[in-house]
Amino acid sequence: MIQDKQLEFSNAQAITATASSTNVIDLGPKNGRGTTGPGTPIEFTVGQTFVGAGTLTIQIRTSDSADMSGATVVAASPAFTAADLVAGKDLPYYPHIPVNTKRYVDLNYVASSAFTAGTLTARGTAAAQIGG
Repeated sequence: MIQDKQLEFSNAQAITATASSTNVIDLGPKNGRGTTGPGTPIEFTVGQTFVGAGTLTIQIRTSDSADMSGATVVAASPAFTAADLVAGKDLPYYPHIPVNTKRYVDLNYVASSAFTAGTLTARGTAAAQIGG
């Protein structure tokens, strides 16, 4: 798989409660973004096993502001339990950054209740590596 550091939302980010991704991706001026076809795929890899009874949902958000004020949720994952969030495992969720988004994109990790441990890496790739 091809990875680009500038498309990295989170690198082993600890997620114990609801939080935004460490990084916000700047897609550039509107005229520099495509309007058709699938967007950039995002891959999620668990670094440290999650511990807790809650669930984790991942939202893709977009905004006109780099600080993500007024962000709009454009996609969301199913809810993952701690049993799904095991170290070394890629999540079975392969969304794409939607086309026609606003300039800035981030992820919002929504925990239904606190986790006592767990890290996640999320990054845009040239093509998602499914099943491996």
